[in-house]
Amino acid sequence: MIVKPISDPRLTDIRPEDLESPHRLHTLRQQAIARGWLRDCEADTLNFFAAAVRARSTPARDPIRVFITLVGARRWSHVTQAQEDEARPLLRPKSAPIRAAAETTRLGGLIRTLLPEILSGNGHITRYPGIPYRHPTTPDLPKTIKPG
Repeated sequence: MIVKPISDPRLTDIRPEDLESPHRLHTLRQQAIARGWLRDCEADTLNFFAAAVRARSTPARDPIRVFITLVGARRWSHVTQAQEDEARPLLRPKSAPIRAAAETTRLGGLIRTLLPEILSGNGHITRYPGIPYRHPTTPDLPKTIKPG
Protein backbone atom coordinates (compact mmCIF):
# COMPACT_ATOMS: atom_id res chain seq x y z
CA MET A 1 0.00 0.00 0.00
CA ILE A 2 1.43 3.35 -1.05
CA VAL A 3 0.70 6.30 1.20
CA LYS A 4 0.65 9.67 -0.51
CA PRO A 5 1.93 12.62 1.48
CA ILE A 6 -0.65 15.27 2.16
CA SER A 7 -0.06 18.23 -0.12
CA ASP A 8 0.02 21.82 1.06
CA PRO A 9 -3.45 23.33 1.51
CA ARG A 10 -4.76 25.38 -1.40
CA LEU A 11 -7.76 27.65 -1.43
CA THR A 12 -8.66 26.26 -4.86
CA ASP A 13 -8.74 22.70 -3.52
CA ILE A 14 -9.86 22.64 0.12
CA ARG A 15 -9.93 19.19 1.68
CA PRO A 16 -11.65 18.00 4.88
CA GLU A 17 -8.29 17.73 6.69
CA ASP A 18 -7.71 21.44 5.96
CA LEU A 19 -10.67 22.33 8.19
CA GLU A 20 -9.31 20.20 11.03
CA SER A 21 -5.75 21.52 11.30
CA PRO A 22 -4.99 25.02 12.67
CA HIS A 23 -1.71 25.08 10.73
CA ARG A 24 -3.48 24.31 7.45
CA LEU A 25 -6.18 26.87 8.24
CA HIS A 26 -3.50 29.53 8.80
CA THR A 27 -2.08 28.73 5.36
CA LEU A 28 -5.53 28.97 3.77
CA ARG A 29 -6.14 32.25 5.60
CA GLN A 30 -2.97 33.76 4.08
CA GLN A 31 -4.20 32.73 0.62
CA ALA A 32 -7.64 34.25 1.30
CA ILE A 33 -5.97 37.53 2.32
CA ALA A 34 -3.92 37.49 -0.89
CA ARG A 35 -7.13 37.03 -2.92
CA GLY A 36 -8.88 39.86 -1.10
CA TRP A 37 -11.46 37.63 0.61
CA LEU A 38 -10.24 38.69 4.06
CA ARG A 39 -8.50 41.62 5.66
CA ASP A 40 -5.33 40.92 7.61
CA CYS A 41 -6.90 41.63 11.00
CA GLU A 42 -7.75 39.73 14.15
CA ALA A 43 -11.52 39.96 13.60
CA ASP A 44 -11.38 38.37 10.14
CA THR A 45 -8.98 35.73 11.40
CA LEU A 46 -11.43 34.76 14.15
CA ASN A 47 -14.29 34.75 11.64
CA PHE A 48 -12.28 32.54 9.27
CA PHE A 49 -11.52 29.97 11.97
CA ALA A 50 -15.09 30.12 13.31
CA ALA A 51 -16.37 29.46 9.77
CA ALA A 52 -14.23 26.31 9.72
CA VAL A 53 -15.75 25.21 13.05
CA ARG A 54 -19.23 25.94 11.67
CA ALA A 55 -18.51 23.98 8.48
CA ARG A 56 -17.22 20.97 10.45
CA SER A 57 -20.21 20.93 12.80
CA THR A 58 -22.94 21.49 10.23
CA PRO A 59 -25.09 18.52 9.17
CA ALA A 60 -24.66 19.47 5.48
CA ARG A 61 -23.40 16.90 3.00
CA ASP A 62 -20.52 19.11 1.90
CA PRO A 63 -18.87 21.04 4.77
CA ILE A 64 -16.25 22.44 2.39
CA ARG A 65 -18.94 24.14 0.33
CA VAL A 66 -20.40 25.60 3.54
CA PHE A 67 -16.96 26.92 4.50
CA ILE A 68 -16.31 28.49 1.09
CA THR A 69 -19.75 30.13 1.10
CA LEU A 70 -19.26 31.57 4.59
CA VAL A 71 -15.79 32.92 3.82
CA GLY A 72 -16.26 33.97 0.20
CA ALA A 73 -19.50 35.85 0.88
CA ARG A 74 -18.35 37.04 4.34
CA ARG A 75 -21.47 35.62 5.97
CA TRP A 76 -20.13 35.92 9.49
CA SER A 77 -23.65 36.32 10.90
CA HIS A 78 -24.22 32.61 10.32
CA VAL A 79 -21.49 31.75 12.85
CA THR A 80 -22.67 31.40 16.45
CA GLN A 81 -20.92 32.70 19.55
CA ALA A 82 -20.30 29.09 20.66
CA GLN A 83 -18.52 28.39 17.36
CA GLU A 84 -16.42 31.53 17.79
CA ASP A 85 -15.50 30.42 21.30
CA GLU A 86 -14.50 27.00 19.97
CA ALA A 87 -12.35 28.63 17.28
CA ARG A 88 -10.56 31.08 19.58
CA PRO A 89 -8.00 28.56 21.00
CA LEU A 90 -7.05 27.55 17.45
CA LEU A 91 -5.74 31.04 16.75
CA ARG A 92 -2.86 30.87 19.20
CA PRO A 93 0.14 28.67 18.62
CA LYS A 94 0.97 26.34 21.51
CA SER A 95 4.05 28.41 22.38
CA ALA A 96 2.07 31.67 22.84
CA PRO A 97 2.00 31.57 26.68
CA ILE A 98 5.75 30.87 26.80
CA ARG A 99 6.47 33.69 24.34
CA ALA A 100 4.23 36.09 26.27
CA ALA A 101 6.07 35.28 29.50
CA ALA A 102 9.44 35.81 27.83
CA GLU A 103 8.37 39.19 26.46
CA THR A 104 7.22 40.44 29.85
CA THR A 105 8.97 43.64 30.79
CA ARG A 106 10.63 43.98 34.15
CA LEU A 107 8.07 46.52 35.30
CA GLY A 108 5.17 44.40 34.04
CA GLY A 109 6.56 41.39 35.88
CA LEU A 110 6.94 43.43 39.05
CA ILE A 111 3.38 44.71 38.81
CA ARG A 112 2.07 41.17 38.22
CA THR A 113 4.05 39.98 41.25
CA LEU A 114 2.88 42.79 43.50
CA LEU A 115 -0.73 42.99 42.42
CA PRO A 116 -2.06 40.01 44.43
CA GLU A 117 -0.38 41.34 47.58
CA ILE A 118 -1.67 44.85 47.04
CA LEU A 119 -5.19 43.64 46.42
CA SER A 120 -5.12 41.36 49.46
CA GLY A 121 -4.35 44.39 51.61
CA ASN A 122 -1.89 42.60 53.90
CA GLY A 123 0.78 45.25 53.35
CA HIS A 124 3.69 42.77 53.28
CA ILE A 125 5.63 44.15 50.36
CA THR A 126 8.71 45.16 52.29
CA ARG A 127 10.88 42.69 50.38
CA TYR A 128 10.84 44.97 47.33
CA PRO A 129 13.35 47.81 47.94
CA GLY A 130 12.34 51.29 46.91
CA ILE A 131 8.62 50.60 47.02
CA PRO A 132 6.71 52.35 49.79
CA TYR A 133 4.67 50.13 52.04
CA ARG A 134 2.26 50.24 54.94
CA HIS A 135 3.21 48.48 58.14
CA PRO A 136 1.06 45.38 58.70
CA THR A 137 0.46 46.18 62.39
CA THR A 138 -1.75 49.18 61.58
CA PRO A 139 -4.98 47.64 60.24
CA ASP A 140 -7.02 50.82 60.76
CA LEU A 141 -5.20 52.60 57.91
CA PRO A 142 -6.83 52.62 54.48
CA LYS A 143 -5.77 49.81 52.15
CA THR A 144 -3.83 52.14 49.88
CA ILE A 145 -0.08 52.12 49.86
CA LYS A 146 1.28 55.24 51.51
CA PRO A 147 4.86 56.47 51.33
CA GLY A 148 6.70 55.62 54.55
